[in-house]
Amino acid sequence: MVFCRDNVCAGIYLFPANDAKVVELALEVDKKLRHGGSGINRGEEVNVPIIKGLEFCGQNWSAILDFKLNGVTAVVDQLGIQAGSDDVSCGVCFVTDSCVVSDMLPVQKDELKRKRSLYCRMMNSGNERTMASPQAKYALSKKLCADLLRSAPDLYGQHLAILQIMNEGDSSCVSTLIPFTAPDKNSLLRQDAVRALGAVGSPAAVAHLVKILKGPVVSRQYDEDEEAAILRREIVCALKRIGDVSALPVLESVASSTAEYKSVREMAQSAAELMKKPRVSK
Repeated sequence: MVFCRDNVCAGIYLFPANDAKVVELALEVDKKLRHGGSGINRGEEVNVPIIKGLEFCGQNWSAILDFKLNGVTAVVDQLGIQAGSDDVSCGVCFVTDSCVVSDMLPVQKDELKRKRSLYCRMMNSGNERTMASPQAKYALSKKLCADLLRSAPDLYGQHLAILQIMNEGDSSCVSTLIPFTAPDKNSLLRQDAVRALGAVGSPAAVAHLVKILKGPVVSRQYDEDEEAAILRREIVCALKRIGDVSALPVLESVASSTAEYKSVREMAQSAAELMKKPRVSK
């Protein structure tokens, strides 16, 4: 039995099943959640994620949240049970690893079908994109950049626009993406823009990414889930993907720093080692 109370997800599992015992335990847990009790701290502030949107990632759905959080996205039906198909879906929830539940974001089956279809078209058009002429590719990139700028201040619209640039764009998009990595931008958009710069793969982005990475870690370096840690990991990944050796000194510096997130140090070390390897010409 799984149920929600005050943004907490509670699950009770009995083997073999005993319906009466399950109901008794559920009522007991529900009472503790409402009034307090062993293991229940009432009144404490809990970060409940807010779902900004939903995207299809090939195998499953992924909620777009107002801040980075580990957990699971679930598309549910009217009873709050995970939906078996788009036709019975009515909302999306996000459950964290500590059992905090977001408020459900209503969705319609037509929206889900449209996003599935869009993802499939993007995947199927891969061969066509590689065959496009440089002029056609530049024209498309220019249009995508214009779409990104026009989508402000719609956070979800900007996210989708950057995702398209990530899949379609070229070096002409770098100057449009770079402002979205600025500290005054939404943290999710900053991560999106850094990923897109890595996907575009232009050396023109390296100096800017290196500049951000050179900035000191000013928060809790032991907290690997902080927005700063996530962004720095994305930057290292982008630099590794671009592969420009001009980033090597800062990657080595980050890898040996005692004032850096452990995960970032390890990723920087891996990226630096890869860049040092001689490239084999085909």
